[in-house]
Amino acid sequence: FFMLCQEYLHKYEPASDRIYDDVTWKSREHIDEVWEEFYRCENNNHDAAVMLPVHDYLIAQRINSQVYIREEFDWIRSAIRPDERELYLTIEREGRAVPLSKTHREYLLSGLAAWERKMAAVGITDYLGLAVALYKYADKLDPRYRCILIDESQDFGTTELSILRRICSEGENDIFLCGDAAQRVSTKFQSLKESGIFIHANNSKKITKNYRNSKEILESAYIVLSSNIPEGA
Repeated sequence: FFMLCQEYLHKYEPASDRIYDDVTWKSREHIDEVWEEFYRCENNNHDAAVMLPVHDYLIAQRINSQVYIREEFDWIRSAIRPDERELYLTIEREGRAVPLSKTHREYLLSGLAAWERKMAAVGITDYLGLAVALYKYADKLDPRYRCILIDESQDFGTTELSILRRICSEGENDIFLCGDAAQRVSTKFQSLKESGIFIHANNSKKITKNYRNSKEILESAYIVLSSNIPEGA
């Protein structure tokens, strides 16, 4: 998906190829290094200081604020279009366990805008930043594919799914999604309906049988687990 977005962005912004990568073309820093530098206000850049009240609030609850805020940025960008981010101030943050006040959300929106400016300045982007950049051209996306198969669909947010819906022609067997919510590794917001993907109940199947492990493997794993759980855990 990352490469697909890069391909489309090359078409719409051919002069911006160098900034749509997860490694900076200037210093070859990885996106994770740039985020840490930004968040800790290093190199004389204090833009992230606007989020200090949120940082303090999370730290008081023994939450890793640097990780949580970055995940919150992913949630925002996967749930809300770039031109409608004011909705974040009142929207229900589905899937996010820590409550945030309207004031905290305002700080985070300011921090997100600063983070996006930082990425553009150093010539780098993260996964969702690429999707957000391409979504600006959503109305221009051409349905070049007859069908698309989306594996690990639990890790695609509404923004990415909206893009995939637009580049695939609507018709019989046009989009096939498969995923396992229990294996979700991202904090993105996902709504098939809001992305324009409508699946009738007759076209959906839930697999309840474990095809990955045999009965013998599961029984052995259970014995190992149950034999090593501390008493009272």
